[in-house]
Amino acid sequence: MSHARPLAAPSTAGPDRALTTATHLLCCPEPPLSQLLQLVAGPGQVAHKVAVEAGLHRSVTSNPFPMWCATFVTSMTTLCQQQGAVSTDRTAITSEEGRILDVFRVQTTEGGQEGRILDVFRVQTAEGGQRQHPPNQSTLRDGESPDARLVSMKELALAEAAALLERRMTKMEQVIAIRRAASSGTTAPDVHADSVDKVASSACGSGYEILFQGFNWDSHATRYYKQLTAQIPELAAAGFTAVWMPPPSDAVGPQGYLPRDLYNLDSAYGTESELRDLISVMKEHGVKAIADIVINHRCAEKQGPRGHWNQFGGRLAWDATAVCSDNPSFGGKGNRKSGDDYVAAPNIDHSQAFVRRDITEWLQWLKDSIGFDGWRYDFVRGYQGSFTKIYNEETAPEMSFGEFWDCCNYTDGVLDYNQDSHRQQTIDWCDSTGGTSAAFDFTTKGILQEAVGRQEYWRLVDANGRPPGVLGMWASRAITFVDNHDTGSTLQHWPFPADNLPEGYAYILTHPGTPTVFYDHFWEEKNGLSRAVKELVQLRKKHGIHCRSQVVIKKAVNNVYVAIIDDKLAGHNYAVWETNK
Repeated sequence: MSHARPLAAPSTAGPDRALTTATHLLCCPEPPLSQLLQLVAGPGQVAHKVAVEAGLHRSVTSNPFPMWCATFVTSMTTLCQQQGAVSTDRTAITSEEGRILDVFRVQTTEGGQEGRILDVFRVQTAEGGQRQHPPNQSTLRDGESPDARLVSMKELALAEAAALLERRMTKMEQVIAIRRAASSGTTAPDVHADSVDKVASSACGSGYEILFQGFNWDSHATRYYKQLTAQIPELAAAGFTAVWMPPPSDAVGPQGYLPRDLYNLDSAYGTESELRDLISVMKEHGVKAIADIVINHRCAEKQGPRGHWNQFGGRLAWDATAVCSDNPSFGGKGNRKSGDDYVAAPNIDHSQAFVRRDITEWLQWLKDSIGFDGWRYDFVRGYQGSFTKIYNEETAPEMSFGEFWDCCNYTDGVLDYNQDSHRQQTIDWCDSTGGTSAAFDFTTKGILQEAVGRQEYWRLVDANGRPPGVLGMWASRAITFVDNHDTGSTLQHWPFPADNLPEGYAYILTHPGTPTVFYDHFWEEKNGLSRAVKELVQLRKKHGIHCRSQVVIKKAVNNVYVAIIDDKLAGHNYAVWETNK
């Protein structure tokens, strides 16, 4: 398929024509962007464009056509049609890969053809099998008449308009509910949609947080605390507001996820003194310190009378009564476990009053004495969210988020389009904490890496026109990320496609939720990743994109995804545009 040719500016555009001044921040494979901007601006108006050559190139693609430009021109064609500037005709073709394509031929009023835009409506495999696609996707059937085709396209447009109207009505109903509550003195219902701004809570901090995961799986192999202390000024200057740090306590394993003596902060990462110095530097630079809290389980110091490892040491000298009774390997004498079992260590019984008291006092000590500002709760599937609610209410962290990691929905090894039940589990956990804690958006990670790695951007919108992850349902409780110390790093349990990392960050750093940048990626120069991340973080801060920002998804089909965020940003693939209004 040939690349689009330059577009001539329409000669009939009037001075009242819609105009946005755009800046192209991250480059596309071959974008004729200056011509596109001239098309928007019209004659006599010069659109400002600053191109930052980030050296980014799409390595996984089935079509050399620059899809960002395709979608941009599609939108501009609609705008120009409304003003009588251009017309379009459509011709159905089939590519060598079996795709059914709808070719837009953009024409000036003088009739000159200026380019072709692709709109994928149905995807077929080489064997003839149709792959799964979102509902309401228009399809072209063999032998279909032009009239039937026109009806099909009008039905699609009607469905999209109905979905947009429904979202607007929902927002209006929420505003009305809050106004009625304010006038009557009652409390407005707490809706998950986040369309109406609410007071920030400990879950999302200020709402404008940009989180940095400050370690990887092997960080313990260095004098970690001293190394991170030296990096804090650079991280603060880059725009990060909080750093998630590894578990601080003495542990059986060097990574810290098998904690032993909770109050002993001399670990493989450094000494307590070095930790205090690090947090002091973070406060000097206005960066929040987030501790990794591992309280689902705890390793014992010695064996009990019957040979079970359930006698704990240090200041919290618990015995078998602190261990869940259905944790037989460790001879627990507490109550039955309220969540999933963790087989590698004694599972702590949070239903015991003395356990909750001791953990609360330890958290308060970490906050008041050591200087931590918030909590990242490990393996929260192991105990009820109501206990997290208690710990948050007692210690009032500035941020709180949990790791609720469950497998996405697959059929025969292929990721299902519908992941509603998967994200609902995460939302239910956040709800069980009374909304005091956010959670990592594993749903978005699973969908996003499949979408960009396989050019299946239709996955990035759910059946109701929203982002398909937690951020589409309860954005202020979604901690978005592309990789962490478990999924990537040296473990590689579920890694994001390496060549698509810039694209992944372009998504999470421009969308609502609280985005997280992984330690390994911030300094990675391959594919221009480090530069891309730094520019995207600054872009987010410049435009005030926050955890509840509004997303309007304009298009999500096979290899095209375009969304507008707060009427300030728009983007696809490695390209992000900003508007100056």
